[in-house]
Amino acid sequence: MAILGIDECHRSDVLGSLVVCGFICKEEEQKELYELGVRDSKKIQYKIRKLAKMLKNYPHKIYRISAEEISNCKNLNELEGKY
Repeated sequence: MAILGIDECHRSDVLGSLVVCGFICKEEEQKELYELGVRDSKKIQYKIRKLAKMLKNYPHKIYRISAEEISNCKNLNELEGKY
């Protein structure tokens, strides 16, 4: 079984683009990731760069959504879901 985590940053068209990241791992890898300190991105800001280097070995996908697209959407959650 696989587990998918999704997070985003810059949820405002005033500040610029929206970046959404989906990260998938095997269920048995979840414990290893927690031991590395992977948690809610808002709670691990001080070590996010260090973790990012370690996580590059796992499958992941990053999308950049333009400020214009954010401005023109009616529902930000639907826009994130689209990506």
